[in-house]
Amino acid sequence: MNGSYDPTEPGIDTGNSLNEHEDLIFIKRLTEHGGVKSINIKPSGWRLIYCALLHRQTAHALTVFEYKTANNFAYWRLAKNYKSDIYDIDKRHPDESFFASRKLLKPDVDIDTECMVPFNDDGVSSAAAVRAICIGFRHPINWDVKNLIKLSIKRGRMTHQHSVGNLGSLVTALLTSYAIQKIQVRQ
Repeated sequence: MNGSYDPTEPGIDTGNSLNEHEDLIFIKRLTEHGGVKSINIKPSGWRLIYCALLHRQTAHALTVFEYKTANNFAYWRLAKNYKSDIYDIDKRHPDESFFASRKLLKPDVDIDTECMVPFNDDGVSSAAAVRAICIGFRHPINWDVKNLIKLSIKRGRMTHQHSVGNLGSLVTALLTSYAIQKIQVRQ
């Protein structure tokens, strides 16, 4: 922005966007750099945040093969995608829960395992919810809600084994499915 923009400052372009929560700080910084009209976006210098990359990995795992029910193969495929070399994810500031869980996932050991990690008392994060949107897209039919519930909770347990991550994953997937079905939340 306006030539005085420091790329080492927090922001989406540096991967630090999750650390900058206050809108007023963002508005102040934007104003200091000349406002919206001074923004000069150079796509080659901007990276997706880690949540977007993991959302893509989740969607990919759920669409590369045909499955009818949430099963160990689906969990294995998700774990395999999370363990894969995801670009430069380590430089995109993922939360500590993801780092800790990713190290514990062992999808290459046995395809019949559910690829779960132990409960983490310190794993409080709602980041698992972000990746559950595509589960709602994958299970948009009311009679398929059992698979949606099973898959969203087990997927949440892979990277954020804490009740906040598990329930966040479930609620996000369920509400996405409800939105597709045009079901009012009060129902």
